Amino acid sequence: MKRKSPQVKISKHKSVLIGAVLILAGFSILFFSIGLNTKRGKAEVVSPEPETNPKTNTVPSPPLAMTPRPSDKPIMVPQPSPAPESPQKSDDKTATPDVPQSPSVVPPGKSDREKPAVVPPPVSPPAAKKSGKLIFIFDDAGNSLKQAKLFLELPFPITIAVLPGLPESKATAAAVRAAGKEVFLHQPMQAVDLSINPGPGSIQPDMTTGEAARIVRKNIAEIGPIAGMNNHEGSLITADRNLIGAVLDVCIDEKIIFLDSRTSSKTQAPFAAMERGMHIWERDVFLDNKPVKAEMRTMIEKGLAIADKKGYAIMIGHVQTPPLAELLNQIYADLKNQGYVFTTLSRMKK
Repeated sequence: MKRKSPQVKISKHKSVLIGAVLILAGFSILFFSIGLNTKRGKAEVVSPEPETNPKTNTVPSPPLAMTPRPSDKPIMVPQPSPAPESPQKSDDKTATPDVPQSPSVVPPGKSDREKPAVVPPPVSPPAAKKSGKLIFIFDDAGNSLKQAKLFLELPFPITIAVLPGLPESKATAAAVRAAGKEVFLHQPMQAVDLSINPGPGSIQPDMTTGEAARIVRKNIAEIGPIAGMNNHEGSLITADRNLIGAVLDVCIDEKIIFLDSRTSSKTQAPFAAMERGMHIWERDVFLDNKPVKAEMRTMIEKGLAIADKKGYAIMIGHVQTPPLAELLNQIYADLKNQGYVFTTLSRMKK
């Protein structure tokens, strides 16, 4: 005979309370499980399944993921050095010079600009050679042939102007021609200072134009043939248009040159020549008013400057100044190398 277990009687009110507690416990467990699964899903990084290489039947190793922290500096990856370029200043005016950039960091969309080659400064061309013509005339010859010989030995064309009526006038003129140099008549004329004696064969202010012409012809006959003439003293006569005109008439007849030594700023020779349609020459520089080499060199340089400007310079010295001949011998080669041309008035084109 089976034994019956004792039955426990539970009131209806207690049964409802227990059921409610169990239901709440079940919902709590369910919500807790859902929340736990959500947190795990966020923490896990689901990577796509790598594909298998069909040729090698291998799975490539996944790249290492490097997630830099905000506080980390950017990692500079070394890059191959570019080919050397010529130095150039950047054209980017917005670049800040105080913040240097790494050579490996290139702003997107920009490339290095090629820099122009450094061009050396242009070389100055050599100074152009001079081409001015230099005409040297040496006055007052005729007193001593020895004085003239120093100038006749100069290695370039010159003109010797010979005074008439002196002991060695004819011999000096002949020696000048024999040396291949040019002869002028150094025609004496009265100066404004009447105490100055211009010497034999001079033109005086009380002469007529006919007398003046006859004196000039006589002097030419003594020392000729000549290429031309210039005045010795003559500040008074050259200021007289009639008398100097008579001299120019003889030059036209004899087809010889007239050079105005310009011993006076009041000379009428240019005006008398214009009236006759005649071309005459005028002195530019007196070389030996102070017969010291330094002073004479200064005057020669003045003549060179004139030749550079107008193409020629007429310079007058005197045979009584031997240091002038020495100086010209010393500087001749240098002047020639510079390009200056030594010539005479008879070789000049009018």
